[in-house]
Amino acid sequence: MSNEVFPQNPVYPIPEGDIPVISNKVQYVFTKYIEPYVSNVSEDVKKWLREIETKIYIIDHYGEHNKDIDPVILNALFEDVSKSMQKLTIPADVCEILLKDLKDYATIETEARYGKRFANYSIKEFYEKKSADLRMHRHMIRYLNGEKAESTETEIIQDILEDIYDDIKDLEEDKKDIYNGNRILDILRDENTEKLNEYILFAQDHSTEHPTWPNKIINGIKKILDNHVTEHLQN
Repeated sequence: MSNEVFPQNPVYPIPEGDIPVISNKVQYVFTKYIEPYVSNVSEDVKKWLREIETKIYIIDHYGEHNKDIDPVILNALFEDVSKSMQKLTIPADVCEILLKDLKDYATIETEARYGKRFANYSIKEFYEKKSADLRMHRHMIRYLNGEKAESTETEIIQDILEDIYDDIKDLEEDKKDIYNGNRILDILRDENTEKLNEYILFAQDHSTEHPTWPNKIINGIKKILDNHVTEHLQN
């Protein structure tokens, strides 16, 4: 990994100081979600998979650091991801399918700049799009292993639950950023805390088939609600 050149894109070059942050995130995701399932592929394929992940984080960086989203730049960044996917012999039309949810989520983040709140989307709709990267990893791996590049409904719910818990876990860190995709933070900023109870109901609805994440989500939301009440009493 350390010998690989960071894939800068001239339409949106990443500042040198931010490159190590992105590289560390890529290594974490690759080690946890990709590498265990591609042990039989060549080192070149592993390099291209890391390259794809890096280019997705470049798109994230663009969304998090710019108030105005230029569709020309965004399209160029997605096209760059597609080109890297095609190195894996994934046909262009399949790349488009794999990237669709990621593009839909970029649209959600863009619309947020113009007043549409994340809470306007249902929990399932929002997080199904937000967790698109997890699904894309799974689909690329399955494609490389000669399997159908698709996810079951159970897997999609698992992705959603994991991403909800990430919003809970990253809440304090995300408060430092103006632009981020934390739906829970968006709800708190709007003082729309009754929307938080929907997370508890969603988690309870899926607690049977997914025993781990729902309890973490329910406890996390209850703690957020308690802290919110305490802060208001102190003020």
